[in-house]
Order: sequence, then C-alpha cells, then structure tokens
Amino acid sequence: MGLPARTPVRDVRPPPGRRACPRPPAPAACGHCAQENRLTQAGFHCQRCAHTAHADVNAAINILRAGLALRDAAQAA
Repeated sequence: MGLPARTPVRDVRPPPGRRACPRPPAPAACGHCAQENRLTQAGFHCQRCAHTAHADVNAAINILRAGLALRDAAQAA
C-alpha cells in the first residue's frame, strides 16, 4: 500500500509501546508504563487504570501519539 504524494513520514522511536497505557495522562486518566501491563503476547491490561486492549492496537496508538507529538513540535519550531 503506497502513501499519497507529499505524505509526511516520521521515524518514531516510542517508549515500550506495548507496555504503556494509551490513555492520556490527566486527573482521571493514566499513561502508566510497566512490564506487568502485558498479560500475554497479545494482551494488554493496565495495572493502574484497568484499561484493556490488544497489545498491537495499544502499540499502534502509542506510536501514532509519538508521531503526532513530533509533528506538532516541528510545526511549532
């Protein structure tokens, strides 16, 4: 699958994406990162907030957020 012309591509080195809770840090949210959050190869369950997801989906959300943060920082500079 190709990308449309002029689609920006960023090299993102996220934190351990499959171990970090994708819920954004806020008073009632999370962001907790721990090895114990990985129940199985495919399972994710945050030990702090009880968020549950497939580990690949969880990692994809974390990678997307890291890429968007890089883009926003580059645009602000």
